[in-house]
Amino acid sequence: MPTAPRLFADLPPAGALTTQAERAAALRRAANHLARKCFAPDGRWLLAGAAPECREHLWLAGSLLTGDAADQALASALVTAAPPPAMANGLDLRPAAPWCIFANNHALTILHRHDRLLTPAARARLTGWARQALGNHPGNRQADYQFHGYNDNMPAKATCGLILGGEMFGEPAAVAHGVWLLRQLRDQFARRGAVSEYNSPTYSPLTVAYLGEIAQDARDPEARALAAGCAERMWAEILGRHHPGLGFNPGPYSRAYAVDSIGQLSQMNILLWLALGEGVVPDPLAEYTREPARLPLHHSGDVPFNLAGGAWLATMRYEPPAHLVAWMRGRGYPYRMVATAERAEGAGLFGMSHAAGTILATSHHEPDLAVGTCYGDWSAGQSEEWQVAWRRRAPVRDPADVRCAFIRLVLDDARPGARESSPGGQWQDECGFTGDHARTVALQAGRSALVLCSPVPTLAGRALRRLRFLVAAGEHCAPLDLVELDALRRVLWIEDGGVRLGVRFLGATCFGAAEPLSVERRDGYALCWLDLWNGPGRGFTADQLATASVGFVSEVGLAAEEDRAAFRARVLDAPLLDYEYFGQRTVRWRGAGGELALSLGLRSWGRRFATIDGRQVAEPVWEATGLPAGRLPFLDGTAAPGAFDLPFADLAAHFAPHEPWAIHHAAGRGPAGGP
Repeated sequence: MPTAPRLFADLPPAGALTTQAERAAALRRAANHLARKCFAPDGRWLLAGAAPECREHLWLAGSLLTGDAADQALASALVTAAPPPAMANGLDLRPAAPWCIFANNHALTILHRHDRLLTPAARARLTGWARQALGNHPGNRQADYQFHGYNDNMPAKATCGLILGGEMFGEPAAVAHGVWLLRQLRDQFARRGAVSEYNSPTYSPLTVAYLGEIAQDARDPEARALAAGCAERMWAEILGRHHPGLGFNPGPYSRAYAVDSIGQLSQMNILLWLALGEGVVPDPLAEYTREPARLPLHHSGDVPFNLAGGAWLATMRYEPPAHLVAWMRGRGYPYRMVATAERAEGAGLFGMSHAAGTILATSHHEPDLAVGTCYGDWSAGQSEEWQVAWRRRAPVRDPADVRCAFIRLVLDDARPGARESSPGGQWQDECGFTGDHARTVALQAGRSALVLCSPVPTLAGRALRRLRFLVAAGEHCAPLDLVELDALRRVLWIEDGGVRLGVRFLGATCFGAAEPLSVERRDGYALCWLDLWNGPGRGFTADQLATASVGFVSEVGLAAEEDRAAFRARVLDAPLLDYEYFGQRTVRWRGAGGELALSLGLRSWGRRFATIDGRQVAEPVWEATGLPAGRLPFLDGTAAPGAFDLPFADLAAHFAPHEPWAIHHAAGRGPAGGP
């Protein structure tokens, strides 16, 4: 593996950064400096390995166009030298026109802002890609880019592209389609507290950014009003999940990567640093330009990818509503936030296993800690249904001052901290995320949590050498003060900076293994493993996997409140009932926060009951200390009734054109569907 080049040794110091504009400009200057190191004036890639994909060229071009004349010339060169847009991750069937939901809409955004600064060749290339964004499939008007219970950042990009691009190119039908999508998002906000892709450190910033672009720049009055209301709702959740004492947004997360799970560098970190400034940790400008890097970087350590993506966010303006910022900054403790989100059908799609339904995402914050859980999982392999975060020192000034613990159900030898080469081959760092292969349900009462997991049915028939449940905590900046495993009583003890965590494992159905528990510390993590299976490669049936449930109860304490012996006695002595009968698992536990009880049908993953202190778990749409639901757009009684029109020419998707996704029967029309 070649040594990564040094790129920032001669970067001038940023100086004092007291405003959003100053922070954004400093991040863009660093990215522009990087671009001049990585690309020749004609746009040729100078470093070893493969050149970046199209979207990274455009991220940097958008930043360079805010610089001086030389920067602007390099921006046009990057556009003309960029490879054509193409979707990654196997979702591109090479349609006739180059297509990428990211790059084509980035092209449109650059044209919208900087048309006059581009060379004719760069302008012509971007114009072709931008016009393609207004198309059907491939294009923003295909049915996959709607707010339908999966991710939300892609339809947010598509909506922005349709409205701003439709106005720019004089295509009112595109604008109307974008407004329809905003009405669809408004309808979701009228029935839920958060979007489907809730509290995602990687993707929520993109959704709020593109809604903000529409609210600030669209000419259509309905588009501006709807986008502003939806952006306010996004900010309400982002700031509602933010813990100002920890300097970041703890879980639960709908979609998270390794950098998110450990509470460090992420798109959310950049967004909040830009919008709020002081108190957000880590400082993305300092960390992205540090050589060598001390924190994990997304995309397996790919420095240009990370800084270019951050600079793209820094080309946008952020206007979090003042009343929401004041609510967050004036927060008292304990603080509680509960919000519902909805997920679309996942069974049988792209390896997912969940049924359509409702998710209840709960956060409990105190000055030194946060506990977050999900009652109902996103089941995309990269969500956090249980996370405990705490500060090791106050005030938090550095990533070493905070810590997170999280869970996974992993296959074979997968583990957090495993390294891989970046896509271009210039860097090597952590994998993007360690895939989670569990269906998970969690209950929470204050600091106390009860968690049950089961392997996803889609693993059936797959030859598994190992199936392991994991509780992990990051140690990238500093080791935990204490990690201790009581294997006899099946309890993991963690002590760190005055915070104590006890994880008391429940029994597990384990295919005849001995359920060994072990702890190892490697590659920046403390890892507590519970083996469900460890043997020759074996394909288990769906029924065997369903009955292999595993779980735990967890409790958090403070050294300032009780000594070690008292905390451990309290966790060990808490009454616990756990049994399985007729494929139904029932757990009852009395933690410090109250009595939590859960009964699950393991084969159906249906919940017979879930109670706290004997009462069925409430599912408020929105409940947050200090911010009643009635103060939020679309929950204040102003939402309009849903529409009955459907703007799509068909319901096909470019990445699967032959799939029979749906047939639409509209009043007065015959069926329409297929490509």
